[in-house]
Amino acid sequence: FLEYDMDADYVQVRDKLEAYVMNRAGKRDYDILLFNSDIATEANASLNLINYDLLLKGVSKINLSDSQRVSIYPDGKELVVKKDRDFLFSGVTVAGNVEIFASDCKFDYDDFQINIDAIDSVRLNVEQFDFDGIGRVPLRQVKNVMEKGQGVLSVDYATNKSGLNGVDYPDFPKFESLEESFVYYDSPKIQSGAYNRDEFFYRVDPYTLDSLDNFKANNIALDGTLISGIFPNIEEPLRVQSDYSLGFEVSTVSSGLVTYSGKNRFKEKVILNYNGLQGDGVIEYLSATAIGESFVFLPDSTIGVTSYFSNDESGEGIRVPEVNALRVRLSYVPEAEILTVYSLENEISCFNGEAGMEGKFMLTPNGLEGSGVMPLEDAEVESNLFTYTDTDIYADTADFRLTGLETDFAFKTKDVKAHLDFVSRKGEFKANGEASFVEFPTNQYVCFMDKFIWFMDQNDLALEYDGQVSNDFVIDTDLDLKKSNFFSTREDQDSLNFMSPKATYNLDKSLIFCDEIEFIKVADARISPDSGKVIIRKKAKMDPLKNATITANFVTEYHVLDHADVRINSSKDYEGSGDYTYKDENGSEQLIRFPEIWVDSTFQTLAIGQVSPDADFSLSPAFQFSGDVDLYANKKGLYFRGRTRVFHDCDLDKNWMNFEAEIDPDEVYIPVDTALSDEAGFPVGIGLLMDEEILDLYSTFLSAIRSDRDDILMTSNGVLTYDKKTKEYLVGPRDKLRERNLTGNLIALSTQSCQVRGEGKLNLGVNLGQVKMNTVGRYFNNTAEEKFNFTTMFTLDFALNDQSLKSMAQDFKTYPNLKPLAIQNSIYPVGIKELVGLEKADKIISELTLSGTVKKLPDELLSTIVLTDVIFRWDTEEAIYVSEGPIGITNIGKEEIFAEVKGVIRLKKTRGGDEMTMYLQMDEDTWYYLDYSRTLMQAYSSNAEFNEAIMNTKEEDRKVKGEKGEDPYTYILSSKRKKDIFLEDMEDIGYWNP
Repeated sequence: FLEYDMDADYVQVRDKLEAYVMNRAGKRDYDILLFNSDIATEANASLNLINYDLLLKGVSKINLSDSQRVSIYPDGKELVVKKDRDFLFSGVTVAGNVEIFASDCKFDYDDFQINIDAIDSVRLNVEQFDFDGIGRVPLRQVKNVMEKGQGVLSVDYATNKSGLNGVDYPDFPKFESLEESFVYYDSPKIQSGAYNRDEFFYRVDPYTLDSLDNFKANNIALDGTLISGIFPNIEEPLRVQSDYSLGFEVSTVSSGLVTYSGKNRFKEKVILNYNGLQGDGVIEYLSATAIGESFVFLPDSTIGVTSYFSNDESGEGIRVPEVNALRVRLSYVPEAEILTVYSLENEISCFNGEAGMEGKFMLTPNGLEGSGVMPLEDAEVESNLFTYTDTDIYADTADFRLTGLETDFAFKTKDVKAHLDFVSRKGEFKANGEASFVEFPTNQYVCFMDKFIWFMDQNDLALEYDGQVSNDFVIDTDLDLKKSNFFSTREDQDSLNFMSPKATYNLDKSLIFCDEIEFIKVADARISPDSGKVIIRKKAKMDPLKNATITANFVTEYHVLDHADVRINSSKDYEGSGDYTYKDENGSEQLIRFPEIWVDSTFQTLAIGQVSPDADFSLSPAFQFSGDVDLYANKKGLYFRGRTRVFHDCDLDKNWMNFEAEIDPDEVYIPVDTALSDEAGFPVGIGLLMDEEILDLYSTFLSAIRSDRDDILMTSNGVLTYDKKTKEYLVGPRDKLRERNLTGNLIALSTQSCQVRGEGKLNLGVNLGQVKMNTVGRYFNNTAEEKFNFTTMFTLDFALNDQSLKSMAQDFKTYPNLKPLAIQNSIYPVGIKELVGLEKADKIISELTLSGTVKKLPDELLSTIVLTDVIFRWDTEEAIYVSEGPIGITNIGKEEIFAEVKGVIRLKKTRGGDEMTMYLQMDEDTWYYLDYSRTLMQAYSSNAEFNEAIMNTKEEDRKVKGEKGEDPYTYILSSKRKKDIFLEDMEDIGYWNP
C-alpha cells in the first residue's frame, strides 16, 4: 500500500492503496480471485513460453465469490491460467446450494462465468423440510443428481464481481443447462438397483436454476419426461420430494394407465421418489382387482401390500373361484403374466368363505393357481401347487389334515393327489406312487392308504388301501411291515400294527372304523376279528373283539381258538377267552372252553381251560379225560392236567389215573409214573401184583391196587398209548413202544381178548434168601379165566462146592444128543438185553448165530446157573409156580451149555419161607436135583462125583453167613428119595410126566 524511505523520511502512496480504499468503500468493483499454491516436491507453477499458459499445481481451492459462495475444487489441484485471468480446469464447482461435477470447464473472467462443456452431474442441496429449531436451517443433499449435458454457471453480474451490489442482481449465481440431462434411479438403495439406467430414467429438458445460494426446494421444477418401460411416458416436472429425492406425484386419468405394454391397468396416483416408481390406487388384471397405497412398479414386476384384493368368480371360459382379502402382499410379473398375492396376518378368503389360503394365489390368463395351506371347515389342505375352477380345488401333490377336538389335528396325510368339489361336498385324495402316510394324532395311530374320500358335511372320511408301505417308513417293530398299513404310535403298545384295506374315520367322535382285517399280529398270535372289523378310539384304545379267531403261534399255527372275546393291549400283549376245537386222530371234534387266555413274559400265548367229568371228553377213542387243560402256543399239543381212563369191557376196574402231559391228538402218549393214583388219591397199578394176604396173583391196568402191601411182580412206566393195529393199550418207555427191540418193561392190555401181558424184568415174588434169582421174561394173564403163564430166563446164584458145579457142567456139556437151544425162538435174546444191555446182547446173539458159542460171557451172566425158556404156570390153589416143558440151560458158571433138557421147577410161596425145587434130567439115569427151603440147600445127582464133592466138603465150608438182616445159608447132600418124592408130587398135580 505504501512505500517509505527512512533516509529521506518520505512516504509514497501506491495505486494499490487507492484501489483498496475505493473497493472498501464500495466506490469501485473488485474480485477476490487468489491462487494459493502449496506443494513441496515440485515447482508451484510452470510457464509455457509458446502460448504463455501458466500451469499451477498444489491449488486446492479457488474462491470466485464469497458473497455468492462460489468456489472451485480443481481435480488434481491443477489448473491452467490463461491471458486476462481466464483459466481452465476440471473438478467440482460449488455455487451456493449446487454442486457441479464436470470436466473441460473454462472460467471467463470478464464475463465472470464458467462455461462447462462436459457435465458429469449436478447435485442440489435444499433446506431441511421439517426443521423447527433456532438458527440457520440445515441443508439436506438431494439424493438424485442430473447427469450429462452442458451449461453455463454465472457467478455474478460481470461488473459485480465483488458482489457488493447483490440487491441489484438477486438471481446470481445461476446455472443454465444448455441441453438435455438425465436423472437415474439405479442406486442400490432404490429397490436394490432394480431400475437399469438404460431402460428407466427421467430425461430433463434444458433448464435454468437461479439464486443458487438461497433457492427453495419448492421452487425447483424441472420439466422433462419419465421413460420407464412400465407406464407410457409420463411428462411431469421433477420436484424435490419429501424424501429429498427428485420425483413427482401425478394422478392418472379416470380410465387409468396401462402398464407393461397393456397387460394390466393402474388407476389414481403415480409416485416417483427414492423408493422407486410407485402407485397409490387400483391395479386391475384379468378378473382381479387390487387396491393399495404403496405399490412399487419395477421394470420386471409390481410389488406391494394391498388394502383390499378380490377376484371375481367365473363359471365360464377360464373358470376361477371368488377370492377376497384385505391386506395381502402382491406381486405381478408381466413377462410371465402372473399376478401373485400372498397372505399376511389373515388368511385369504375364497370360494365364498368356504375355504381360505395361508400362502399365495397366482392368477394367469390360464386360470388361478395357489400354493400354501388352505383352511376349510374342520380341515386344511396344503400343497405347493393348487389349481382351481369356480367350484373345485385340485392338487397333484398335497397334504391333507382334519382338525381335532383334543389335538390340533385328528387326521393327517401327505403326498396325495387332491380334488375337493364344493358342489358334491366331498374331497377325494389319492396316493402318489406308494401308499400315503396318514396320521391320526387323537387316536395315536398312523396308517398307509391309497385313497381317501372326505364327506365334508358328514365329517366322515373313507380310506382305502391296495398297495405297500413306503420303503422309507421306520418304526420300532420286528414284524413284516409290508403286510401292515395301520400302526399304533402309543409308546406302551409297542408298534401294534395290522392290515386294513378299508377304513372310515368319524371326525366328530374321533373313531377309526377299520374293515377287511384278515388278522392282527399280537405277541406270537394272529388274531382275526369277526367280519374283519375293528374300532380304534382316542389314545389308541381298540374296542374289545367279539367272536374273534386266535391262531397261535402265527409261525407254526398249532392252535386255533374260535368265538374268542379278546382285548388287545399292545403288539406284545392281549387277553381274552375262547373256544378250542380238539380234533382226535379220527377227526372227531370236541369243544374246550378256555376262559383265560393271556401272554407270558416271553410273549408266548398261554391259555387255561377245564373239562368237567360229565363232559364225556376223550383224548382219543381210547382215552377219556377230565381236568384242566393248558395251551402253550409253541407246543403242538395241549397240556392236560387231570385224569384219564381207558375204554374196555374186560374184568378190570376202570379207574381214573392222574397225569400231566402235552398230548398230540394224532398219537396220544400219556406219561405213566412209578407212583400212580386216581382222582381220590388212591393208588392205581399197571402190571402184575401178588396179594400177600391170600397169596394170589392179579393184574391191574389203570385199576385199583388191592393193598399197598401187595408185591409188584412186573410193572412199567414211561407212557401209555393205544395200538390200533393190535387193539392193545401199551405202557412202557416211548422208545420201546416205537422199537420193540429195545430194553425196558412193557405192559399191554388187549381190548379184544382182555389178556394182560408183560415183558421185561420180572419179580416172581419169592424170597429165597441167599439164593439170588434174577428173572426176565414175559407173562400172560387171561383176565377172564384168571390164568397166569410166564416165559422166563433167569440167573441163579447160590453157594455150592466148586467141584460139584464143574462136574455138573461137564456132565451137561459132554452128554450126547442134547437138543441145542433154538436162540431165534428163545426168550434168551430178550432176557440178556435186560441183563447186560443192548450192545453186549447184540454181540452175544451175533456170535451164537455165527458159531453157536460166545467168545466171552459178560460178568452179568457168570452166575451159578443160567436158565432160559422156563415156562411157569401159576397154580392158585397150591400157591406155586410150576414149570412146564423143556428147560433151557445156557451156562453153568463159565461153562456154556446152550441146550434143552427135561425137567421141572417149582417155586412155592409159604408163610414160613419161600421154597425152590429144581429137577433137571438128561435121561432117567442122568439127572440133578436141587431143593432150597428155609436157609437150607439140598443137592443130589445121578453123578457120583457131584455128590462126593458135596459130601466131602467140611461142614463149616458148606455154610455161608448172611449179610446184615439176611438169613444164613447151608448146603448139604440130599437123597434120591427126596427127588422121587418131589417128582411124585409133581406128577400127582399134573406137572410131571415121567
